[in-house]
Amino acid sequence: MERRRLGTTGAQVGTLGLGTATWGRGTDQPEARDQVAMLLEAGGNLVDIAPAATDAHFAARVLADGALRREAFVNVRLPAAASQKDLLDGLDDALAALGLAHIDMWTVEGWDPALPWPELVSSLAIAVATGRTRYAGLCPDAAWQAGVVGAGMTMHADRPPLAAVTTPYSLLDLDGAEQITDVSVALGAAILAAWPLAGGVLTGKYRHATPPDSRGAGERHAARLHHYRSAWSRPVVDGLCAAAEGLGTTPAALALAWVRDRPAVVSTLVGARTVHQWRAALACGDTALPVEIRRALDEVADEAAGFGHDGESGSGSA
Repeated sequence: MERRRLGTTGAQVGTLGLGTATWGRGTDQPEARDQVAMLLEAGGNLVDIAPAATDAHFAARVLADGALRREAFVNVRLPAAASQKDLLDGLDDALAALGLAHIDMWTVEGWDPALPWPELVSSLAIAVATGRTRYAGLCPDAAWQAGVVGAGMTMHADRPPLAAVTTPYSLLDLDGAEQITDVSVALGAAILAAWPLAGGVLTGKYRHATPPDSRGAGERHAARLHHYRSAWSRPVVDGLCAAAEGLGTTPAALALAWVRDRPAVVSTLVGARTVHQWRAALACGDTALPVEIRRALDEVADEAAGFGHDGESGSGSA
C-alpha cells in the first residue's frame, strides 16, 4: 500500500485507513487486533478512533499490544466543546480511557458556536506543545470552519499546522467535498476521506434490497443511508456497477480508487465488521482506475451533486 505525506508534516499514512466504529459492535477483540495487524502487513498504518462511536476501553485492549501500537498511526476524533477547558479535559479523558500517553493526531469533530475559534486554535496548539498529540486535525461541519482554524494556526510560527481535515468524501458527496478540497489545498492540509463507500451504498449491495445484517437494516445510520439511497443516487450506483462489471472488479474497488486519487486526499477511512470484509477492502487498495472510467464517474457524480433528497435541484452533499 502506498503511503502519503500528511499535509505539510513529516508524517506519512497509508492510502487506506481502518475505521473502528464496529469495534465492540459486531467486531470482537481478536478480530479487531487481526484487522490492525492486517493493515500493517499491507503497508498501511492509519487507525481512526471516535470514542463516541467506538468503546474506548475496547480500543485500549486492542492497542495494548505494544507492537501494533508502535507501528500504527492513531487518529482520535473527539466532539467539539464550548471551551478550551472542556476540549482539553475531553482529550485527557480519552487518553486515559485508551490507556495511551499520547496519540498521533487529535481531530476535533464538529463545531460548537459557543467556542470562540481562537480558543479552538489554542487548544490544538496546547495539545501538541504538551505532548498529548503529535498532530492536529479537524472534522468540520462546513469548509469555512477549516479555513478559519487552519489560517489561525499558521499565523504564529510556534503553532503547528493543521495537518488534516476529515470529511465525508465519495461519489455521492462531491459538492461538499470539493469545497473542503479548495480550503485544504490552500492550507496545505491533507484530506482524510470518511464514508468513501457512502455507508455501503457504493458497493451496490442496496440496489435491490436491504441485507438484514447491513448498516441499512439498523437505526443508527438510518437518516444518512436514506439520503444516499434516494432516487438521485441511482445513476451513480448503476454506472459504478456497470463499470466494475466491465473491468472485472468490484464497485467498492472503483469507488475507493476514485476517492483515493482525488486532489489532496491522503487516505480513505473504511470500516469493516469482520476480518473477511477487511481483507476484501485491503484488496481494493491498489486498484487502478482507467482514465475513461474516471471521466465517466466524474460526470455522473457531477450530475448527482446537483440534486437533493427528492430529486429536485439542490445540494447532493451529506
